[in-house]
Amino acid sequence: NVGTVEGNSASGGHIGGVAGANQRGKIQQCFNNGTVQGSVGNYYGGLCGSVTGDGIHNSYNAGSVNGAYYIGGIAGYVSEGNSTIMNCLNTVNIQTEGVLSDDGFGLGSVIYAHIGGIAGIVYNGNTISRCMNKGNIGVTPLNYVYAGGICGSALYNAPITDCANNGEISVNGTATVGGICGQSHTIANCYNTGAISVDNESNSKLGGIAGTTQFNMSRAIIYPLPENTVNATVANCYYIDEYETAISNGSEGDISSVKALSADEFTNQESFAGFDFVKVWVTPPNEAPVLMRKTSELGSYMEVKGTDSFELFGSIVYAVSNNKEIVSVENNSLVKCISS
Repeated sequence: NVGTVEGNSASGGHIGGVAGANQRGKIQQCFNNGTVQGSVGNYYGGLCGSVTGDGIHNSYNAGSVNGAYYIGGIAGYVSEGNSTIMNCLNTVNIQTEGVLSDDGFGLGSVIYAHIGGIAGIVYNGNTISRCMNKGNIGVTPLNYVYAGGICGSALYNAPITDCANNGEISVNGTATVGGICGQSHTIANCYNTGAISVDNESNSKLGGIAGTTQFNMSRAIIYPLPENTVNATVANCYYIDEYETAISNGSEGDISSVKALSADEFTNQESFAGFDFVKVWVTPPNEAPVLMRKTSELGSYMEVKGTDSFELFGSIVYAVSNNKEIVSVENNSLVKCISS
């Protein structure tokens, strides 16, 4: 998609660059370079507004997203089920002004939102894996917002694994904000290099990795707990050393190998204990780790750079396959396969 998709229904809606809602199937090897926008409705995603199907794989968003309520660079809302957002990238800015809604606690209507570089909110049973966000996240005045470089909220058994955020997060209001996820469940093998700024910092919950994490699920009071719910863990996660803490409630939970790194340490592979540098990650010279991609996974998103590496969405990634299909992305425009 290279056009504009706009939500204009006050009663709600599902707005996405490729699909409004994915209820049963899988979206894969898709690309959006158009604008997704609206100030009303519920679900806004660069690729898909809401997901209840098999998920979104090997896809890329380069079109701006400006929506309300649930907003993500790839998907706005991923409902309870068994969906996976995998091998996806967002490179552009995501913005929201929130939406007026009942707060659920009897205090009346408030303006709030869930916003993330990959997904706005992800529920029980779903996973975000091997995704990267490079776009900035901006929030105008709200009563409250959940914001994260990868996901705004990941509730119950909704792990985030092997992901990276390079985008800045800026909130004009009060927020629960994390470099990876605002309010999170399990996070493993992730890093954040993006800066976080919140106007009302004294009343907000901030962390280099997560704003808050569901370490003790017995305290959940908003929704009935799904079956087989487990307490969250955070392991092998890294963030820039300008933050005071990785997680605002980190002292309450199961945390291992979570560390602040300097700019120099981010370019050193040895800094990332627990990362798989054989099958998942690679460290280009003088850069932070990037995700590997097999050519069989890439579909139409690859540009060869010499014999041993290729460029994926602007990041140098080393080839791990002998497949000879070559494709490039130039100025956000797809180029068909070439045999070589």
